[in-house]
Amino acid sequence: MDELRERVNAGDGHATRRLVALLAEQGRVDELREWAKAGDLYAVRRLVELLTKHGRVEEALAILRERANADDWYAAGRLVELLAEHGRVDEAERIRRYGLAAD
Repeated sequence: MDELRERVNAGDGHATRRLVALLAEQGRVDELREWAKAGDLYAVRRLVELLTKHGRVEEALAILRERANADDWYAAGRLVELLAEHGRVDEAERIRRYGLAAD
């Protein structure tokens, strides 16, 4: 992992993606969260997947809401999907139709 981090620090985008994937595979939520906060969209996706997988749906939804409010279209779409997947269909539909401002 040290060699991978060195490549990341050197600006290797492929290494960054691989590092984020490894962090997700190892369940390293805090490190993934750091990458996500730094603006790495792949880290956001992997973090949301990991949190959801471990039943931490509200945390995943909060991350998606924050990203959607920052005009991240992937996050907005995934937010609607995740709400619907967890039985919150009315809320999902309201956001889909009117956006987060109506939430």
